[in-house]
Amino acid sequence: MNSSDQPKRGLKFSGAPPYAQSSERIREAFANQGIAGARLTGRDVTDDQIYREVGYGDANEYWRVVLSEPMEISSFVHLLKSYFFNPALDGLDQYQLEIDAALRLASDIGEPWFIKVPNKEIMVHPRKAAEWLLSMPKSRHLLPPGLVDFLESSERQPAQEVPLKADMPLAPPRARKRGPKTGVLNRVASEMRETLKRQEMTTEQLETMIEKSLQARFKASRESCRKAREIVLSEFVGI
Repeated sequence: MNSSDQPKRGLKFSGAPPYAQSSERIREAFANQGIAGARLTGRDVTDDQIYREVGYGDANEYWRVVLSEPMEISSFVHLLKSYFFNPALDGLDQYQLEIDAALRLASDIGEPWFIKVPNKEIMVHPRKAAEWLLSMPKSRHLLPPGLVDFLESSERQPAQEVPLKADMPLAPPRARKRGPKTGVLNRVASEMRETLKRQEMTTEQLETMIEKSLQARFKASRESCRKAREIVLSEFVGI
């Protein structure tokens, strides 16, 4: 086990929350130290007690903050791993092998929550990474139970709808413009003119042709054919 895996063990959690007015980063750091230290020493204190001691309302608030910003992949692994610390350090080597294998698999298959930073350690979007681990049956046990509860409760919560002001009238749906497209209309009209000029059809025949036949011959909608015929016949009046 690396020396970095061993937080300060002397933290005490009692009395009024001493870090409630501190920055989020400081509160998060002390919460993480408290979690790891309690497990390494076997101290009888719950995670919720530690969260409240540093000023978090509950576990959900803690996890929302901790998972809110990108972090180095080693920090993400340490965060998860610290919840499995124990006085005898049992199982930590196996945990490290399994979390490394899971993250390697995620990288190999192109999961998009990895962040490559030039000349720095790879980072991850921690919430996306945790959600992926939760979705993998062979890897979900690598997540702390409290994190699993947080993610699953978040999935069950319906999306919040933005309320409309009572005095704000709903805009009427924008009417869809109807009518033949200009390009199609011009093509059909041009083909009709050529048909008349080549005397393949008379103006009387064009005028009396049913729309279904026009549609089949000129490969356009009935409306396009109807409009094109009106244009062309108006040009041939008196000829």
